[in-house]
Amino acid sequence: MEKNKDILEKLLKKVEKRPDSAEEYEKLFNYYVSDGMEDEAVSILEKLLEIKKDYPEGECHLGIMYFNRGDLEKAEERFLHALKIEPEMKDANFNLGILYKIYKKYKESLLFFRKVIYQDPADIETLFNVAECCVEIGKNKDAEFFYQKVLKLDPDHKGAKEGLVKIKGNKKDIKRYSKKERLDILFVQEFPCIRNYKMARALKSKGHKVSLAYTRAKLSQIYNLNDDVYHKLIPIADFRQLWDVSRLYDIVHCHNEPDVLTVNCLAGDSPVIHDTHDLISLREPKNVNFKFFEGIANRGSDGRVYSSHLQMSEAHDMYGIEPDNSIVLYNYVSKDDVPFKLKPKISKKDGEIHIVYEGGIGVDIPHRNFMPIFKEIAKRGIHIHIYPAFHIKEYEREFSNNPYIHYNRPISPGDIMYEMSQYDFGIIPFIESEENSRHTNSMIPHKLFEYMAAGLPVIASDIKGVKYFIEKDNIGITYKNVDDIFNVIGELEKIKVKNKIYTIEDEIDKLVEFYHKIIVKKKGSPNEIYDEKRREYLKRVYSKLEHINDFYKGVNIDPLTIN
Repeated sequence: MEKNKDILEKLLKKVEKRPDSAEEYEKLFNYYVSDGMEDEAVSILEKLLEIKKDYPEGECHLGIMYFNRGDLEKAEERFLHALKIEPEMKDANFNLGILYKIYKKYKESLLFFRKVIYQDPADIETLFNVAECCVEIGKNKDAEFFYQKVLKLDPDHKGAKEGLVKIKGNKKDIKRYSKKERLDILFVQEFPCIRNYKMARALKSKGHKVSLAYTRAKLSQIYNLNDDVYHKLIPIADFRQLWDVSRLYDIVHCHNEPDVLTVNCLAGDSPVIHDTHDLISLREPKNVNFKFFEGIANRGSDGRVYSSHLQMSEAHDMYGIEPDNSIVLYNYVSKDDVPFKLKPKISKKDGEIHIVYEGGIGVDIPHRNFMPIFKEIAKRGIHIHIYPAFHIKEYEREFSNNPYIHYNRPISPGDIMYEMSQYDFGIIPFIESEENSRHTNSMIPHKLFEYMAAGLPVIASDIKGVKYFIEKDNIGITYKNVDDIFNVIGELEKIKVKNKIYTIEDEIDKLVEFYHKIIVKKKGSPNEIYDEKRREYLKRVYSKLEHINDFYKGVNIDPLTIN
């Protein structure tokens, strides 16, 4: 005891002599912890963090100590501070997940737990907590998946076994909508994209009416698809017309980009859903206008839909959105487009390897300039088959003299999966840079689910969102350079992708329930004065912004300067 007392006195004297020394405070803190003197340890760690800024481990440790003492508010503050310094910190994300689970803020809890799973897909404790949160918010299908994941890693896990039994005993029939529950929905977009089209098809199959308000083109002018999926087609000439039209619908669902159409709809009278296909400010961070309109669209909308959980996490971090008014709907395939049979493999005839790529190449867009990687793959004697959304003659000329690169004409989305099934693998290349890494890592493109439906193992850039699905479903590999691809071709050939088809129809009830929730919430809102002020403010913004489309063309007009 005397010895310990001497050590403590020496440590205290050193701190007194060097009151600005983080090193001395750290030694004293470690002594208090090892001796079980928790109150003293907390006090010293607080002082240490005043001296040693940007110390996420210390912030997280202090958060845990507050948590253990039952001071949850201070614990939350410290965990959030740790994540501000190091957003990917596993312990801080996990602890915040637990904290919000205690608060019964299950959707917020999931935001943080998912960040842990993206880093460590085999973290049993986190997987189990995710399953429990899913049960609490009624997502039994997701809960079942995560319970099964836990049992695969730990077959004797009692909690997961009990959770599965409970879910199976509470399964409900598929939701059927009465006439009163069927909705009149207005989709708004410059021109409809494939995500818009797939959602409209799935909603129509449930008896809802989806009309399209567009500013540039209708579906049939962009893709080889029929406009009949929409109840009405409404060309929009100006913003006043959009305000007048939108009031006739139960809900307005705006698809970005650009985000300016959502912002305009906020000045209307119907509840507004903002659907983020891309967080444009992460893709092009130098344009101040993108972030301005994106921020208003995310903050001001009555509800938000995102195309991945990572994307929703990014929006939450940037704009402080309420997870309770947000859902994730991945870019799943349409059930009717899944091929009943697959085409014979070309490789069976010629004995060579054939990789398919679906989508744009974008030579002028840094993260989509795939010319070099395709040429490098072709150099190694592997065929690349490209199916672009839009045919570009310059690209056709560029590839015309290379016998291993095949630049095809665009194919209807209804036929593309069947067409791609004749190849060996699908590739998802993204060129990550420091500037665009948050954007690429939060994306999960349509082609991932389309390759899966075509029965193709996937070769993908090492980006978080795609990597998560690849590892979860064991459907392919990720690569950092071209050599990685060639080193694992033999392993890829062993992967059989089957019975792993995700369809939008299986998820659409979640969107419909979300619509109803937002409509009810809007009708019962006590903030009518606020809503009116919001509409009037937005109308003033638009009346003073003479060149409203300039922001989309890259002109930095800085809307923040508008009076």
